[in-house]
Amino acid sequence: MIFEEIDRLFAKRCSQEDSLALCYLFAAARRGHHCVSIKGNTLEPLLPEALVLDKVAIIESFLQLPEGAVQEDLLPLNLKPVVHSGGHYYLQKYFLLENGIQKELKRVAKASVFF
Repeated sequence: MIFEEIDRLFAKRCSQEDSLALCYLFAAARRGHHCVSIKGNTLEPLLPEALVLDKVAIIESFLQLPEGAVQEDLLPLNLKPVVHSGGHYYLQKYFLLENGIQKELKRVAKASVFF
């Protein structure tokens, strides 16, 4: 089995063209990756699914996600399931989590006094 049932269940709600990218994004999340990065023909993380499937097809699937499914990194966020920011594709909840952590680290760094 290339993808888990939960990956296919979510992707079933989306169009056929979106399902490969979304299944891959969910598979990456289940393995602890907050995002999938695409730079040229480089796909990271390179999951076992990419070895069985066509890596180029996976990349193309991400690049062709429709506007209705993808939020660019501008805030405020809407209810689109995927956020695209700087070549990285996130499930929205992981994008929010990562940005919240970054904001908090910046706040703490500004508040800290180093001698």
